[in-house]
Amino acid sequence: MTVRDIIEGSMRLLNAISTGQSASAVEAQDGLSALNQMISSWSTEGLTIFREAREEFDLVASQQIYTIGIGGNFNTSRPISISNASFLSNGAETPVDIIDNQNDWANVILKATESASPNAIYLDGSYPLNNIYVWPVPSMSTKLVLYSKKPLTSFASVNDVISLPDGYERAIRFNLAIEMAPEFGKEASSTVVAIAQESLGNIKRQNIRPHFIEMESAIIQGGVPYDIVTGVP
Repeated sequence: MTVRDIIEGSMRLLNAISTGQSASAVEAQDGLSALNQMISSWSTEGLTIFREAREEFDLVASQQIYTIGIGGNFNTSRPISISNASFLSNGAETPVDIIDNQNDWANVILKATESASPNAIYLDGSYPLNNIYVWPVPSMSTKLVLYSKKPLTSFASVNDVISLPDGYERAIRFNLAIEMAPEFGKEASSTVVAIAQESLGNIKRQNIRPHFIEMESAIIQGGVPYDIVTGVP
């Protein structure tokens, strides 16, 4: 399947082209632009992203700030979000805090402190390269492990061959039809809108990763779990 197949499938849903008819070069390029804009928007929604990347990056002694993104110190696609981080030493990962707002980072008084065991990172949100601050500053070379959601892949050409997880082709084709409708002077039917919403909702539900509540040791009585609903051990 190619990007053109997706675009022409969406155009047929709008009756912008007939069965067996091909999109013109201009129409295909308009469809490609609309598709990439939609994919970019989906990347900000979180639940449309179907996998979380685990990546290792080298840290240099006495260097606190690292750029992440294509061409940065950490040369990888700029993460949409980072869910977990750790420092890797002798094969063991030690989780660290992710400081996710400027006020908390501002409250770190001695930012230049060095340590063999950093315990936090802060991202300042810069674009196109994001800045990662490591704290305390590593006093020796080590590795940083990041678990992150990456943006969905955009497409360079209508002739790109694509492979999608289950459910994505349907969701993209029907939602792209809605996205392209104004450009072609069309209005998506109620059926197309309903299927677009259903299929997008299906892939979001599929991508949910539940977080389970962890019980603090303080509410464990005599080694027996405490039921927070009934109040009975």
